[in-house]
Amino acid sequence: MAHYENGINGSFHGKVGPTVGCTWKGVDYIRAVPKRSKKTPSAKQAATRLTFKFLHEWLAPLKEVITIGFKDFNPKMTARMAAHSYTYHHALRGEYPDQYIDYSSVLISYGPLSGVEHAAVRLPGSNIIEITWNPENELCDAYSGDVLFYLVYNRVTNEALQGIGTGTRSEGILRIEVPGTFINQELEVYLAFKSLKTNSVSISQYLGTHKLGF
Repeated sequence: MAHYENGINGSFHGKVGPTVGCTWKGVDYIRAVPKRSKKTPSAKQAATRLTFKFLHEWLAPLKEVITIGFKDFNPKMTARMAAHSYTYHHALRGEYPDQYIDYSSVLISYGPLSGVEHAAVRLPGSNIIEITWNPENELCDAYSGDVLFYLVYNRVTNEALQGIGTGTRSEGILRIEVPGTFINQELEVYLAFKSLKTNSVSISQYLGTHKLGF
């Protein structure tokens, strides 16, 4: 694949004979139409493809938060690709077919903005999760108006509750009402912040596994 600038007739998109033209992240590319292989994949190739499928399906319900959290992780990748790469290298454990996610190593956001201190989870009711943290702003790059985003992931059903801009750093507390399908399930909780001044994000903080019940 090659990229080009200002072709004779400008950029082109679509298929022309054996060539495909496209634009990705503002850069024009041309490449050959891929040929379908009729060879049976090796065991290693099949395992790699299934691993990719496993991560793709796991990340699918997290799309909302990782689109914000990994937007600037790598300028040559989409946010989804960046989250996939990070999870593969840092949070995927085991070998196919016995692979699993290490939830304590998962990130929903990666950036230079400071996080918060003393972040914790409380369960004051049968369907309420409270996330608390120290609201005091003592770091030079942190502002009281930084907005938070969170993830509550149901590891049993692969469902996710996500919220962006539902609170600010200065508030020190967030209450989340969860649906009935999350009751008596193991829930993984994550918290991160985004600056409205610089658009930078923090490295997300993992707040542990929690279980709501009647």
